[in-house]
Amino acid sequence: MARCQECRRQVAGAGSTTVSGRRLCGECHGRLAAHAGAASSLAAGDGVGDALVTGMSTRAYAGAFTGEAGAARARAARLRATRGFWRRLWVRVVR
Repeated sequence: MARCQECRRQVAGAGSTTVSGRRLCGECHGRLAAHAGAASSLAAGDGVGDALVTGMSTRAYAGAFTGEAGAARARAARLRATRGFWRRLWVRVVR
């Protein structure tokens, strides 16, 4: 198991990885997303209230595609394990 590089807790499963390659737990990833959302809102010239709302909504949206990423990894693994043109085509199209 890997550890979160922010809070040093153990990260179960894949966790989240930043663009710089830092492994984060779900809570730290949400906090980082909230700060980034609020900062980008302030940089765009919005007020403090709008920045707060943007940060909160960005935090709520931070882990929305975790399940989709896991399903994509499973499909890619299934495709790597399949041999033969027609079988691979079947895995790509049907499954």
